[in-house]
Amino acid sequence: MRGIKKYLNFENIADYLEKPRNKEYNYKNGELLPYGINYYKILGQYKGAFFGYYDYPKNFNLAKIIEILAVGCIGFFEESPLLESELGLIPYKHYIPCTKDGKLITKIKYYEYFFGEIGESIAKNGKKYVWETFSNKNGILIP
Repeated sequence: MRGIKKYLNFENIADYLEKPRNKEYNYKNGELLPYGINYYKILGQYKGAFFGYYDYPKNFNLAKIIEILAVGCIGFFEESPLLESELGLIPYKHYIPCTKDGKLITKIKYYEYFFGEIGESIAKNGKKYVWETFSNKNGILIP
């Protein structure tokens, strides 16, 4: 997944958001980088978001998975059995796999297929699931 930026045809369907910052004075090119709730507001304006695991180890999930779904984005996630076994997420119900056999799916048509009603339905299912499963009542704060 680290190589997503090298696929030039992805620039037609994807932007690259910088990692959220924890201090307000982090600037890049004179522009304040979003952090905290402002980051979630910006993320929520996008139709979808990609998530990939580090190269090694691939044995843990990150909160970013829940954050992406909680703001209503279509989650395009790297395949992992941990998504279902640890989080209960089901492919094509709560998120869209963006890898096949460990390699990024680079066909733009694959992603464009999910930009309509099907993707909106998956995004709603994912958002509903994480809000019900990982909400304040369960001890996890989601904005």
